[in-house]
Amino acid sequence: MRLKELSKDVFIILATGLVFTGFAFFFDIDERLATYIYNPDSGLGWFLRQYSQMPMIVVSVIFLIFILTPPLRKKYPYLRHTALIWLFTLLFGAGLLVHTALKDTIDRPRPRETVLLGGTQEFTGAFGIQKEYNQAAEFNGKSFPSGHVAMASMLLVPFFALRRRKPKVAQGVLMVGILYGLLVGYGRMLLGAHFFTDVIWGVLCVALTAAIGSSFITPRSDFKARYTLTLIFIGVLALAWFNKFTLTVHVTSNAQNIEFLPKCDKIQFMELETGKPFKAEITISGYGGPTSWLTGTESDGRINYTTSYGIFRDLTCTAITYKPQDVSLNFPAIGTYGETGGEKGKD
Repeated sequence: MRLKELSKDVFIILATGLVFTGFAFFFDIDERLATYIYNPDSGLGWFLRQYSQMPMIVVSVIFLIFILTPPLRKKYPYLRHTALIWLFTLLFGAGLLVHTALKDTIDRPRPRETVLLGGTQEFTGAFGIQKEYNQAAEFNGKSFPSGHVAMASMLLVPFFALRRRKPKVAQGVLMVGILYGLLVGYGRMLLGAHFFTDVIWGVLCVALTAAIGSSFITPRSDFKARYTLTLIFIGVLALAWFNKFTLTVHVTSNAQNIEFLPKCDKIQFMELETGKPFKAEITISGYGGPTSWLTGTESDGRINYTTSYGIFRDLTCTAITYKPQDVSLNFPAIGTYGETGGEKGKD
């Protein structure tokens, strides 16, 4: 293990993070940038949200196939070196460190969820630091650090495999990875999904994990296919089991008789004018895999949500219903509800 080189890498990465975090804290950079560049209708922001991860997914699949093909793995040791560091960083950096260890622990609200951009939660800094401590404040969010930025920053990972053999190429790779991560971070900030420090630490978490991986994965390192598959399976299972999420699905229906099937813990009722469609906002929290998703469903006035792949646990549900005056709303567990503007809990 290259401890001296690793110590230097860790110092540079953490020092960079602390400098940017301190700068943002004392000069209100997170708050100022969040309010200045917020544009929820940004075409660039939505494009990057949808497609920015594709290059990393393609590279990851190619590297995985390469690692699982013994003749190729043995013939190209330097490419194997890069592929192993990449997969290690993808699993433990962009995966477990960012999504499981930090996002779920810190619970920093996204900019659009805070009072800065019309939300209901108080602003909190990087790592959940409050400038004015409020014991009564409750925070719930997935802002810190940015998962999209962490995935985008995977492009810098080959730097750690190339810096000894091809330093100039490695420096170019590092710059491309950082710039692409910052570009994706800018897109996320446009949509009010992340603060400046979320973006910075998304890049640094990947760099830190890659540095750790490169300290013990060398060009001579080789893992048998069955060990690689086992490691990936454990990592994906851990992501699925410990990945905390909150998601809101929207459902609309033009039916006159609505059956609201989700067993929500709390339901808020709002009234609309006659002739409007019925709408519902269903917010589901729990734990689920990154390859799974939730969708709202409507069929002949029967409203529910469904899970894909079923990698979910500990789901809780709250909802807001928007009911036109000429529509009847029925909850199978509690019957027809005719009043509006209130809240109702369900067992």
